[in-house]
Amino acid sequence: MCENCDAPAATLRPSPALIARIRALEAALPGERVTEAAFAVFLGGRGGAIPWPQYQRLLQCRDAAAAGLPRRRTGLLRCEAG
Repeated sequence: MCENCDAPAATLRPSPALIARIRALEAALPGERVTEAAFAVFLGGRGGAIPWPQYQRLLQCRDAAAAGLPRRRTGLLRCEAG
């Protein structure tokens, strides 16, 4: 495990680049948009619940956005948390 795995949850929030990609991908999808409140919960900025369809949409966008970004490296280990 790397130091990110032992870090407080606040330090594991998505990077600004990943957040921007998630938002751009979500905006380009057809259908009902995800609310700002759901984005805040999903990104760890506040607590609460996300309606299932919005959560699925956010997961789809997060996975697609993360696939295009390089993984963060910490020390000699490849960090799978980032």
